[in-house]
Amino acid sequence: MKYQYILLLSLLFIGCTVQKNKSLQNYEMVRAKLYKIDLKDSIIIYHIKNESIDGVFAKARYCNKEMKNQKLLKENKTYNFILEKEGVDSSVSFVRDVDYYMGGYIIRKAGTQTIYYWDCLNVCGKYIIR
Repeated sequence: MKYQYILLLSLLFIGCTVQKNKSLQNYEMVRAKLYKIDLKDSIIIYHIKNESIDGVFAKARYCNKEMKNQKLLKENKTYNFILEKEGVDSSVSFVRDVDYYMGGYIIRKAGTQTIYYWDCLNVCGKYIIR
């Protein structure tokens, strides 16, 4: 009976570890220059660029969290962003090219080379969390 509990707890721990790693597989760390910030009514649109990518993501304008290690984001500065890419279905042979909207504003137009990121883990409102 003792060994069954140990085995059960081990399997539970392994299952939680696998789930955690699976959920972070679409995230990537990107060091990029924040070249444009668009302030809208309820959202902020961030345009980032480095040597290999031209990307965009949007966040809510107001941050509900109070963080100790936060820094005000400024244009034309370079930051490390933790970004979530759009999930790509490998069974589909064609690439979807669609407009992306948030809060009634267009974030990315179809036909552009800009990469749309679903989320940024270390940005909250006008601040980046170090």
